[in-house]
Amino acid sequence: PLASADDVQCWGKPALADARKAVRGPWRDDRHCALCHAIGDCPDAGRLVPVRDAGMNLGDGPNDKKAPMAEGWIHANCALWSSEVFEAGGVLVHVAAAVKRSRTLKCTHCGETGATMGCCADGCKRNYHFRCGGYAGAICVAGARVFCPECAEGEALAAERQARNAERIRAATDAANAADAARRTLA
Repeated sequence: PLASADDVQCWGKPALADARKAVRGPWRDDRHCALCHAIGDCPDAGRLVPVRDAGMNLGDGPNDKKAPMAEGWIHANCALWSSEVFEAGGVLVHVAAAVKRSRTLKCTHCGETGATMGCCADGCKRNYHFRCGGYAGAICVAGARVFCPECAEGEALAAERQARNAERIRAATDAANAADAARRTLA
């Protein structure tokens, strides 16, 4: 017999999930993402990963010595698509800074706070939660660059223009090389 639900670790295996239900009834995931505020793992934003960071709940940042150790959860993609977060050695770095910044950023799509995925276009102030960016039609390009739908259209046109210009330069260079070769042959 199981003494408590803590005696069982549930990693998605049906037998263990059934054991958890026998102890505590139907299992409910109460974990929420510190950025998008969604509850539980998400097919779009990824699984919730634990965050243990001295600066997570602070107004003054992680270097404040009086800070209590905060623990929380964050979706992997919500963290990784935040401008200040990166992965080093399998650890997410600067999550506390992202959580702190997220308190003042509202999502262009849903209007809620926690939107740390901002458009990279010059002068654009649109921010999104990771999932909301997808719903709104933002595009992610070249690593961690994000463009809102309005700026993405301009970015796509700029990329087309650059490709056309590169082709024109190649054609002009080929023509100049051919003319130079012809002059040498005639000389």
